[in-house]
Amino acid sequence: MNLFFKFKEENGFTLVELLIVIAILAVLAVLAVPRFINMQADAAAKACLSNRASLETAVEQYNYYASQNTSGTTIATIGDGTSSIAADTLKTDLTTAIDYTPSTGTATSFGPIMKTYPTCGSGGAYKADKDGKVSCDKHSS
Repeated sequence: MNLFFKFKEENGFTLVELLIVIAILAVLAVLAVPRFINMQADAAAKACLSNRASLETAVEQYNYYASQNTSGTTIATIGDGTSSIAADTLKTDLTTAIDYTPSTGTATSFGPIMKTYPTCGSGGAYKADKDGKVSCDKHSS
């Protein structure tokens, strides 16, 4: 009977046990929080890299249709070898239809190349250089 009453009297945590649990949680928080912060920045950089790859593909497609243009009308050619294309011009060129005349001689319209223009998760702007490579002013690599 004494054993039964002894267990019945112990019905809580001691201060030392609570302090140990709080210390363990603090150590885990110190280790985990910086990793979560870095993960958000890494995710934004990887999304930007993916967007740049999509834009480079769109620039190649745009240049293909621009090279097919045999009519008298001219269209802005991205990556024409002279200078870089600013972010606003790049967006306008890739999100508007392209009028072109292929070798068949039938004038037609294609596009837009991109229905929605991607944005950098960190607020950067994309531009294309003379070779059609797309870069972001926030993510250099």
